[in-house]
Amino acid sequence: MDQVAATDTVRRARSCAVLPDTFGPGLLSEVIRIPNNYAAVLPYRTSADALQALLPPGLAVAGEPVVSFRFRRAEGIDWSDSTSHFAGVTVTVDASCADGTTCRGMYFLIGWEDDAMAVVLGREVAGTVKLPASITLDRHAHGGDRCLVHHRGSPLLQITCHKTAEISGDEFARLRAARREGCTIGYKGLPAVDGRALGERYLTAIPTTAEIDAAWQIAGEVTLFGTSAQAVRWHHRVIQALRSLPLLSALPGILTTGVNTLDLSQARRLT
Repeated sequence: MDQVAATDTVRRARSCAVLPDTFGPGLLSEVIRIPNNYAAVLPYRTSADALQALLPPGLAVAGEPVVSFRFRRAEGIDWSDSTSHFAGVTVTVDASCADGTTCRGMYFLIGWEDDAMAVVLGREVAGTVKLPASITLDRHAHGGDRCLVHHRGSPLLQITCHKTAEISGDEFARLRAARREGCTIGYKGLPAVDGRALGERYLTAIPTTAEIDAAWQIAGEVTLFGTSAQAVRWHHRVIQALRSLPLLSALPGILTTGVNTLDLSQARRLT
Protein backbone atom coordinates (compact mmCIF):
# COMPACT_ATOMS: atom_id res chain seq x y z
CA MET A 1 0.00 0.00 0.00
CA ASP A 2 1.43 3.39 -0.95
CA GLN A 3 1.78 6.28 1.50
CA VAL A 4 -1.30 8.20 0.31
CA ALA A 5 -3.57 5.18 0.58
CA ALA A 6 -2.19 4.32 4.02
CA THR A 7 -2.82 7.87 5.23
CA ASP A 8 -6.39 7.82 3.94
CA THR A 9 -6.99 4.50 5.68
CA VAL A 10 -5.79 5.94 9.00
CA ARG A 11 -8.03 8.98 8.56
CA ARG A 12 -11.06 6.80 7.94
CA ALA A 13 -10.26 4.66 10.98
CA ARG A 14 -9.87 7.74 13.19
CA SER A 15 -13.16 9.23 12.02
CA CYS A 16 -14.99 6.00 12.92
CA ALA A 17 -13.30 5.55 16.28
CA VAL A 18 -15.52 5.15 19.32
CA LEU A 19 -13.43 7.62 21.31
CA PRO A 20 -12.54 11.08 19.96
CA ASP A 21 -8.98 12.33 19.58
CA THR A 22 -9.59 14.96 22.26
CA PHE A 23 -11.57 14.33 25.39
CA GLY A 24 -14.97 15.99 25.48
CA PRO A 25 -18.62 15.39 26.31
CA GLY A 26 -19.68 15.05 22.67
CA LEU A 27 -20.32 11.30 22.97
CA LEU A 28 -22.73 11.81 25.85
CA SER A 29 -26.28 13.08 25.93
CA GLU A 30 -26.85 16.74 26.80
CA VAL A 31 -28.26 15.75 30.18
CA ILE A 32 -26.25 13.20 32.15
CA ARG A 33 -28.01 11.27 34.89
CA ILE A 34 -26.17 9.28 37.55
CA PRO A 35 -28.89 7.00 38.96
CA ASN A 36 -28.88 4.90 42.11
CA ASN A 37 -26.35 7.24 43.64
CA TYR A 38 -25.08 6.37 47.14
CA ALA A 39 -22.84 9.26 48.22
CA ALA A 40 -21.13 10.47 51.38
CA VAL A 41 -19.48 13.83 52.09
CA LEU A 42 -17.13 14.55 54.99
CA PRO A 43 -16.22 18.28 55.24
CA TYR A 44 -13.34 19.77 57.23
CA ARG A 45 -12.33 23.31 58.05
CA THR A 46 -8.82 23.98 56.83
CA SER A 47 -6.36 26.84 56.31
CA ALA A 48 -7.62 29.43 53.83
CA ASP A 49 -4.11 30.13 52.53
CA ALA A 50 -3.25 26.44 52.12
CA LEU A 51 -6.53 25.75 50.31
CA GLN A 52 -6.21 28.78 48.03
CA ALA A 53 -2.71 27.64 47.08
CA LEU A 54 -4.19 24.47 45.52
CA LEU A 55 -6.70 26.34 43.32
CA PRO A 56 -5.94 27.26 39.72
CA PRO A 57 -6.05 30.88 38.49
CA GLY A 58 -9.49 32.46 38.34
CA LEU A 59 -10.85 30.62 41.39
CA ALA A 60 -11.08 31.81 44.99
CA VAL A 61 -12.20 30.03 48.15
CA ALA A 62 -15.84 30.99 48.83
CA GLY A 63 -16.92 31.61 52.41
CA GLU A 64 -15.28 29.50 55.08
CA PRO A 65 -12.22 27.49 53.99
CA VAL A 66 -13.81 24.02 53.87
CA VAL A 67 -12.49 21.00 52.00
CA SER A 68 -14.84 18.04 51.46
CA PHE A 69 -13.87 14.41 50.96
CA ARG A 70 -16.43 12.38 49.00
CA PHE A 71 -17.13 8.84 47.93
CA ARG A 72 -19.88 7.53 45.70
CA ARG A 73 -21.22 4.25 44.42
CA ALA A 74 -23.45 4.60 41.36
CA GLU A 75 -25.37 1.92 39.47
CA GLY A 76 -27.18 2.01 36.15
CA ILE A 77 -24.93 4.55 34.38
CA ASP A 78 -25.56 3.98 30.67
CA TRP A 79 -22.36 5.67 29.45
CA SER A 80 -19.93 3.83 31.68
CA ASP A 81 -19.62 0.22 32.78
CA SER A 82 -22.99 0.39 34.53
CA THR A 83 -21.51 0.55 38.05
CA SER A 84 -18.72 2.81 39.20
CA HIS A 85 -17.05 3.96 42.40
CA PHE A 86 -15.73 7.49 42.78
CA ALA A 87 -13.74 9.31 45.44
CA GLY A 88 -12.87 12.98 45.27
CA VAL A 89 -11.99 16.17 47.07
CA THR A 90 -14.00 19.35 46.52
CA VAL A 91 -14.13 22.97 47.60
CA THR A 92 -16.75 25.69 47.13
CA VAL A 93 -15.29 28.45 44.97
CA ASP A 94 -16.10 31.80 43.40
CA ALA A 95 -15.07 32.00 39.76
CA SER A 96 -14.22 35.27 38.04
CA CYS A 97 -16.29 35.63 34.86
CA ALA A 98 -15.33 37.48 31.70
CA ASP A 99 -18.10 40.04 32.24
CA GLY A 100 -16.77 41.00 35.69
CA THR A 101 -19.31 39.02 37.70
CA THR A 102 -18.66 35.97 39.85
CA CYS A 103 -20.15 32.50 39.81
CA ARG A 104 -20.21 30.23 42.87
CA GLY A 105 -20.04 26.47 42.60
CA MET A 106 -18.25 23.25 43.50
CA TYR A 107 -14.74 22.62 42.19
CA PHE A 108 -13.01 19.23 42.23
CA LEU A 109 -9.41 19.43 43.38
CA ILE A 110 -9.05 15.82 42.26
CA GLY A 111 -11.14 12.76 41.59
CA TRP A 112 -10.52 9.03 41.28
CA GLU A 113 -12.78 6.53 39.52
CA ASP A 114 -12.54 2.80 38.98
CA ASP A 115 -14.31 2.75 35.62
CA ALA A 116 -12.07 3.53 32.64
CA MET A 117 -14.82 5.01 30.47
CA ALA A 118 -15.96 7.27 33.31
CA VAL A 119 -12.38 8.46 33.81
CA VAL A 120 -11.97 9.36 30.15
CA LEU A 121 -15.33 11.04 29.59
CA GLY A 122 -15.79 12.42 33.09
CA ARG A 123 -12.55 14.35 32.80
CA GLU A 124 -14.29 16.83 30.52
CA VAL A 125 -17.78 16.46 31.90
CA ALA A 126 -16.71 17.82 35.27
CA GLY A 127 -13.94 19.99 33.84
CA THR A 128 -11.43 18.51 36.25
CA VAL A 129 -8.65 15.96 36.49
CA LYS A 130 -9.71 12.38 37.14
CA LEU A 131 -7.25 9.62 37.85
CA PRO A 132 -7.80 5.87 37.47
CA ALA A 133 -7.60 3.86 40.66
CA SER A 134 -8.87 0.73 42.34
CA ILE A 135 -11.65 1.66 44.74
CA THR A 136 -13.29 -0.67 47.22
CA LEU A 137 -16.42 0.29 49.13
CA ASP A 138 -17.14 -1.94 52.11
CA ARG A 139 -20.69 -1.36 53.30
CA HIS A 140 -21.46 -1.99 56.97
CA ALA A 141 -17.82 -2.69 57.82
CA HIS A 142 -17.33 -2.33 61.58
CA GLY A 143 -20.67 -0.56 61.89
CA GLY A 144 -20.07 1.87 59.02
CA ASP A 145 -18.88 2.31 55.46
CA ARG A 146 -15.25 2.29 54.35
CA CYS A 147 -14.00 3.54 50.99
CA LEU A 148 -10.37 2.75 50.13
CA VAL A 149 -8.63 4.26 47.10
CA HIS A 150 -5.47 2.45 46.06
CA HIS A 151 -3.24 2.25 42.99
CA ARG A 152 -0.86 -0.56 42.06
CA GLY A 153 -1.12 -2.00 45.53
CA SER A 154 -0.41 1.29 47.33
CA PRO A 155 -3.17 2.83 49.49
CA LEU A 156 -3.80 6.51 48.78
CA LEU A 157 -6.93 7.62 50.59
CA GLN A 158 -9.40 6.06 53.00
CA ILE A 159 -12.76 7.54 53.97
CA THR A 160 -14.75 5.90 56.74
CA CYS A 161 -18.11 6.94 58.12
CA HIS A 162 -21.12 5.70 60.03
CA LYS A 163 -24.67 6.99 60.23
CA THR A 164 -25.62 8.90 63.37
CA ALA A 165 -29.20 9.98 62.57
CA GLU A 166 -31.61 10.04 59.65
CA ILE A 167 -32.46 13.49 58.30
CA SER A 168 -36.19 14.04 58.06
CA GLY A 169 -38.95 16.64 58.32
CA ASP A 170 -38.15 20.30 57.66
CA GLU A 171 -34.38 19.65 57.70
CA PHE A 172 -34.76 17.06 54.94
CA ALA A 173 -36.96 19.42 52.91
CA ARG A 174 -34.34 22.18 53.16
CA LEU A 175 -31.58 19.79 52.13
CA ARG A 176 -33.53 18.59 49.10
CA ALA A 177 -34.31 22.17 48.05
CA ALA A 178 -30.67 23.23 48.39
CA ARG A 179 -29.41 20.33 46.26
CA ARG A 180 -31.82 21.15 43.41
CA GLU A 181 -29.85 24.25 42.47
CA GLY A 182 -26.09 24.14 42.11
CA CYS A 183 -23.26 23.99 39.63
CA THR A 184 -19.91 22.35 39.09
CA ILE A 185 -17.11 24.67 38.01
CA GLY A 186 -14.09 23.38 36.15
CA TYR A 187 -11.57 24.06 33.42
CA LYS A 188 -12.31 22.80 29.95
CA GLY A 189 -9.35 22.42 27.63
CA LEU A 190 -8.41 21.52 24.09
CA PRO A 191 -4.99 20.00 23.43
CA ALA A 192 -2.54 21.96 21.30
CA VAL A 193 -1.45 20.57 17.95
CA ASP A 194 1.49 18.68 19.43
CA GLY A 195 -0.83 17.04 21.98
CA ARG A 196 1.47 17.87 24.90
CA ALA A 197 -0.15 21.08 26.11
CA LEU A 198 -3.51 22.82 26.26
CA GLY A 199 -4.12 25.12 23.33
CA GLU A 200 -7.15 26.68 24.97
CA ARG A 201 -8.33 26.56 28.56
CA TYR A 202 -11.44 28.17 29.98
CA LEU A 203 -13.69 28.01 33.02
CA THR A 204 -17.13 26.49 32.62
CA ALA A 205 -20.10 26.24 34.98
CA ILE A 206 -22.35 23.19 34.59
CA PRO A 207 -25.75 23.11 36.34
CA THR A 208 -25.66 20.16 38.74
CA THR A 209 -28.64 18.96 40.72
CA ALA A 210 -29.49 16.07 43.02
CA GLU A 211 -32.85 14.49 43.69
CA ILE A 212 -32.44 13.03 47.17
CA ASP A 213 -34.50 10.03 48.24
CA ALA A 214 -33.06 9.70 51.75
CA ALA A 215 -30.33 11.30 53.84
CA TRP A 216 -28.43 10.68 57.06
CA GLN A 217 -26.05 12.63 59.25
CA ILE A 218 -22.71 10.85 59.42
CA ALA A 219 -19.49 10.97 61.40
CA GLY A 220 -16.21 9.65 60.14
CA GLU A 221 -12.59 10.26 59.37
CA VAL A 222 -10.22 10.63 56.43
CA THR A 223 -6.79 9.00 56.15
CA LEU A 224 -4.26 10.23 53.61
CA PHE A 225 -1.51 7.64 53.35
CA GLY A 226 2.16 8.35 52.83
CA THR A 227 3.04 7.38 49.27
CA SER A 228 6.11 6.41 47.31
CA ALA A 229 6.93 8.57 44.31
CA GLN A 230 8.36 5.51 42.55
CA ALA A 231 5.31 3.37 43.25
CA VAL A 232 2.46 5.67 42.27
CA ARG A 233 4.13 8.52 40.38
CA TRP A 234 1.58 11.26 39.66
CA HIS A 235 -0.69 10.04 42.46
CA HIS A 236 2.17 10.83 44.85
CA ARG A 237 2.08 14.52 43.91
CA VAL A 238 -1.68 14.67 44.46
CA ILE A 239 -1.57 12.99 47.86
CA GLN A 240 1.33 15.15 49.01
CA ALA A 241 -0.62 18.27 48.02
CA LEU A 242 -3.69 17.09 49.95
CA ARG A 243 -1.53 16.22 52.96
CA SER A 244 -0.45 19.88 53.01
CA LEU A 245 -4.00 20.85 53.98
CA PRO A 246 -4.38 20.95 57.77
CA LEU A 247 -7.72 19.38 58.73
CA LEU A 248 -8.48 21.72 61.62
CA SER A 249 -11.97 20.59 62.60
CA ALA A 250 -14.58 18.18 61.28
CA LEU A 251 -18.00 19.48 60.24
CA PRO A 252 -21.23 17.45 60.10
CA GLY A 253 -21.15 14.97 57.24
CA ILE A 254 -24.05 13.81 55.08
CA LEU A 255 -24.83 10.56 53.30
CA THR A 256 -27.52 10.57 50.62
CA THR A 257 -29.20 8.26 48.15
CA GLY A 258 -30.86 9.45 44.97
CA VAL A 259 -30.07 10.64 41.43
CA ASN A 260 -27.51 13.23 40.32
CA THR A 261 -27.88 15.19 37.08
CA LEU A 262 -25.41 17.31 35.09
CA ASP A 263 -27.03 19.50 32.41
CA LEU A 264 -24.38 20.01 29.72
CA SER A 265 -26.90 21.75 27.46
CA GLN A 266 -27.06 24.61 29.96
CA ALA A 267 -23.30 24.79 30.62
CA ARG A 268 -21.99 28.36 30.66
CA ARG A 269 -18.52 29.45 29.62
CA LEU A 270 -17.21 31.86 32.25
CA THR A 271 -13.91 32.94 30.66
